[in-house]
Amino acid sequence: MNEIALQHAREVESGERFEFGKNWSNFLELLDDERIANAEQSLREMLEVESLAGKTFIDIGSGSGLFSLAARRLGAKVHSFDFDTNSVACTAELRRRYFDDDPEWQVEQGSALDLGYIKSLGKFDVVYSWGVLHHTGSMWEALTNAETAVADGGKLFIAIYNDTGTQAARWLAIKKFYNRTPRFLRTPLTFAVYLPGELKAFVRSLLTLKPMEYVRSWTHYKNARGMNKWYDLVDWIGGYPYEVATVDEIFEFYKAKGYLLTKLKAGGVGLGCNEFVFERSMRSAECKVQSAECSAECKVQSAKCRVQSESYRRTVDSAECRVQSESYRHSLCTMNYALRTMHSVPSSRAIRQIAGPCGSVRGRRRSRRMAGFRFLV
Repeated sequence: MNEIALQHAREVESGERFEFGKNWSNFLELLDDERIANAEQSLREMLEVESLAGKTFIDIGSGSGLFSLAARRLGAKVHSFDFDTNSVACTAELRRRYFDDDPEWQVEQGSALDLGYIKSLGKFDVVYSWGVLHHTGSMWEALTNAETAVADGGKLFIAIYNDTGTQAARWLAIKKFYNRTPRFLRTPLTFAVYLPGELKAFVRSLLTLKPMEYVRSWTHYKNARGMNKWYDLVDWIGGYPYEVATVDEIFEFYKAKGYLLTKLKAGGVGLGCNEFVFERSMRSAECKVQSAECSAECKVQSAKCRVQSESYRRTVDSAECRVQSESYRHSLCTMNYALRTMHSVPSSRAIRQIAGPCGSVRGRRRSRRMAGFRFLV
């Protein structure tokens, strides 16, 4: 067994996870052409296409493999993976029945929480994960990982349990208790949980004189995924881990990542799933390219600014040095003049400097006489 299979087995044994795959194994006995056709129609409606020819399709948490089969029949190149060992076997069995040894449909075991694994698979035109990511034990991480597989212009089709507040909290407690109950008590527990609701529905059908409607709710029960009613009930009560989200939370989560909501099925679902189809817009991809180009341009401009700043700094430093040099030279001249005045006979030039250029003729003559007197002495 590989590491993922061992991890799955440990979580099931400890009561931390429901064995969805065993439920799907029983379901394969009931699979027929009508259920397959319904699955194909569901993909057409939600993805708003008539064909998936030439498209790539990844089924995250393939379960029975029904929608992987539907996508392949619509012409897509399909990659299916599931964390549950029995679910992988179910999907592989459907592939064997309908597309044996088909290189355009790959089936393997993997985890929606393994980002490295998902990235290694590449990008897909359609990323599909119906009612799976809320069972991973880390829903928001799984939602993030799923979107990394969406190609530019591709679509993300997910279904997430609706948040009904305290009602959802009560079901979380029931699901946790169910998975920690010994196996031989789980069927009686399922009856005990659903019996009150079923009795109400039966009595209502009798009071309205339509008892066959209740009978047909069991015999003609076919949900969108192809389950019959009993397997659907077991899948619901046992479905653990279990997380929920409001429509707004999912919408805002992917809006922040640049996705556009193109299709939504919500309202009146109760505890069931809200269905979303998001599209990764090409504009988002173009913005990323433009952002990268702007970043590169900014780096070039920044480098130019650094060069100019360095050049300016050197110019300023040079000017400061010239000013300081001139100041120093002037100081030396001043000191030299002072020394000459104190210790030597002043020259006529010095006397003229004392008199100033604007001195009178009389003043200049007096200066010369003084200079002559000093010279004779």
